[in-house]
Amino acid sequence: MTLVATERDPVPHGAEVDRITAADGTVLRVARWLPSGGTRGTVVILNGRTEFVEKYFEVIGDLLRRHYAVATLDWRGQGLSDRPLRNRHKGHVRDFGLYVSLTDLINLSKALVIGSALYLPIAVAFGFVGFPRTTLVLEPILC
Repeated sequence: MTLVATERDPVPHGAEVDRITAADGTVLRVARWLPSGGTRGTVVILNGRTEFVEKYFEVIGDLLRRHYAVATLDWRGQGLSDRPLRNRHKGHVRDFGLYVSLTDLINLSKALVIGSALYLPIAVAFGFVGFPRTTLVLEPILC
């Protein structure tokens, strides 16, 4: 798996891209970076619906300059991860518990989590993010 660079958004230096397989067999694209010169901590970016790793290159670069390690992924049906439907423009998940199965693969217990309004509430609801002390919400949903 690779990351896609654009003229405006080059891939931050030191990217490691991999694939992980969720409990149901879905293959997800994950990416991580380690800063040069020591790490202050880890930031996990839980991007939003229709988003993908590359959207956060600028944020990732800023975090690396501040000596944070960064990890992120393309959720099922997003970016270059597997899509459950033949129509790649539709999103579908039968059970939100499938998202929770990622806790077996990604340890969020000591990470600062930056999340979107869609997936962060799922993480909080299932109790694998220490909300609100370690969490920053992007794109909040206002009701």
